[in-house]
Amino acid sequence: MLHQKNVVISQACQPGGHIYRQTSAPKGAPPRRSVRRSILSPAHAFSVTAAWGFSLAGVGRARTGSVVASAAARGYEDLEAAAREWLAIDTDAGSRAVVEEMVANGKHAELLDIMGSRLEFGTAGLRGLMGPGFNRMNLVTVQQTTQGLCRYLQATSAEQLAAGGFVIGYDGRHGSEAMARTAAAVMLSQGVQVHLFGDLVPTPFVAFAVELLGCAGGVMVTA
Repeated sequence: MLHQKNVVISQACQPGGHIYRQTSAPKGAPPRRSVRRSILSPAHAFSVTAAWGFSLAGVGRARTGSVVASAAARGYEDLEAAAREWLAIDTDAGSRAVVEEMVANGKHAELLDIMGSRLEFGTAGLRGLMGPGFNRMNLVTVQQTTQGLCRYLQATSAEQLAAGGFVIGYDGRHGSEAMARTAAAVMLSQGVQVHLFGDLVPTPFVAFAVELLGCAGGVMVTA
């Protein structure tokens, strides 16, 4: 573990950020790689609106083989209502266009696939295809999931969250950095100190940083 005497603080290039860089190691110890963290200040957070529990009442879970029949039995209006909820919070022009085209052309089977259920946590975290909709990985689902995680930590680990904050890392996968910064913005909107890595990192760095910095938790955006 790094000790404070082996670390200096220097200003990062980005506004509100800091880099912690090790400048010396204990005598006789092998050289260590630098530990780097960037802290986004609320004033420089990205303009992302946190989502607050949008209802999907009436939109059930899709099962293969009968998606059109299921949609018909449930009522197309429910799917289109879910699509309207999505469009009310999605700020990405590309994904909005996809959903708007599905609604305009009555593509209910496709709407059911992307709107008919929500991604759920499994043993490997929250995973799914990338694309628009509540059943896909995208900035909206990242916003909503981060909001839920924040509420959970506020309820179960409030003191540690206030004292240590939250760690977020990302790697080189498509969209990882944008999702990481979105998650950071949501945490910042709730007054949580965010330790956002300033560059690509492997997954174990996040777990190590949580322990090193005494954080309440962390997120790694990866495949």
